[in-house]
Amino acid sequence: MPEVSTVAFPADSPSRPRRAALVVNPAAGSVQADEEWFGRLSATLTLAGYPIVVPVQPDLPLDEQLAAALDARPEVVFAIGGDGTIRAVAAHLIGHDIILGILPGGTMNRVATRLGLPADPIAAAQSLADATVEPLAHGTLAGHVFLYQSVVGRSSRLVRFREMQRGVGIAGWLPLIRAALRALARPPRRSLRLRGDG
Repeated sequence: MPEVSTVAFPADSPSRPRRAALVVNPAAGSVQADEEWFGRLSATLTLAGYPIVVPVQPDLPLDEQLAAALDARPEVVFAIGGDGTIRAVAAHLIGHDIILGILPGGTMNRVATRLGLPADPIAAAQSLADATVEPLAHGTLAGHVFLYQSVVGRSSRLVRFREMQRGVGIAGWLPLIRAALRALARPPRRSLRLRGDG
């Protein structure tokens, strides 16, 4: 499988500045979607040795942000969001000679936590000033790239329900409540079969 690399820390010696782009999921749990905050984050990355070479465009869908970022030919693409955002950006970067920079900003940031990054995106950007580049373990399941873990079964349905309710208030919880009552009344019988290479 093609490699994905990420910046990690600490390093024994400072790395040279690397041209960078920043893509963001503005719906991510802890992202402050205003121009001033993105300006601070971009300035912090630039001071850390990653000059941003394409304007941050959080109002665009992630795929369009990535296309604009790749057109600028950066050495690093920083992704800010939760694990789903990081996974989506990693999937796009496979096959490109571009480093994935991970900045936490979502509801769940397990990959960032595993890398030892601070939970605050600006603090995480500051911590990468003397970073090294390391391979990032990843795999595929049913044609989808995953990092850190892949979840199947009921817990993955809970994540989908959580995404459905994001931003719609109490109405978004109704499908989850209905599914929970259905599961309590009649637990589904399911099985899982795993097959390795061949």
